[in-house]
Amino acid sequence: MKLDLHVSTHASFSRRGHSVLESKAWRLFYPTVGAGGHSRVILELTAPDGKLLAIDQDESALTQAGQELAVFGPRVVFVHANFREVAQVAAAHGFSGCDGVLADIGISSMMVDDPSRGFSFMREGPLDMRMDRTQPLTAAEVVNTFSEKDIADILFHYGEERRSRAIARSIVRGRPLRSTADLVRAIERVAGRPRYGRIHPATRTFQ
Repeated sequence: MKLDLHVSTHASFSRRGHSVLESKAWRLFYPTVGAGGHSRVILELTAPDGKLLAIDQDESALTQAGQELAVFGPRVVFVHANFREVAQVAAAHGFSGCDGVLADIGISSMMVDDPSRGFSFMREGPLDMRMDRTQPLTAAEVVNTFSEKDIADILFHYGEERRSRAIARSIVRGRPLRSTADLVRAIERVAGRPRYGRIHPATRTFQ
């Protein structure tokens, strides 16, 4: 039996979810483990023999998850990797198969709330935006060295920003950009300042 679960942000399961997890010694992959709150619930429900392969590309999240889940000892294996590498990571750590994969893909609230990560247009910080801070490419390098066309293509394809070309032009003309506030100002020169009840004009660029 295969099980695909998405755990809510409050780590709450339906009665059926509880009974399913309690029914056997599950082997589960969690390729975006985050801070470990969801994993704690899962490991408690699958005690004493359930095992969890906890993967995350954010080292700070892995550290926090390690502290949260230390009580479960060898039942949980922590690996710093991208979720795309789950198959290779599983094989390398002796997981020949699994009963379920849990994934919560995207930027975590911890990343958004930390100004030093550069993910929020509401908080001034460095233009970092790396989910994996061991990788060299930062948002600062993108906005300050990429061509206007390449920046426009990124905004259009990944942010679905219809003003991508105009915003890219404003970014290039505003160089050097050193902070999230600098990037927001470059966007506002094109899209205007945020209006009450409307989506912030920087939302699509930052997503």
